[in-house]
Amino acid sequence: MTESVAPGSNATDKAGRLTWRAGPTGEGDSFLEVLHGWVLEDLDGGRVRILTQESQLGKIAADLAQQKCVSTRSPRRNQKQS
Repeated sequence: MTESVAPGSNATDKAGRLTWRAGPTGEGDSFLEVLHGWVLEDLDGGRVRILTQESQLGKIAADLAQQKCVSTRSPRRNQKQS
């Protein structure tokens, strides 16, 4: 965990944040590091909005980004949303 801020914990930013990283692993062409971030917002009616972002660094990630897929979305994103 690289950051953990509870929703409403300060007056200027009511959203909460979580960030973490996986890696780095490998060297050279096998290097890979993945960074994750979530923004958590309390909404009316007891609802919560979670916005996510992920960045992948390294040749492995770049090669995956270049692969053609059936959808305009990445295969990883499709898997998360199914």
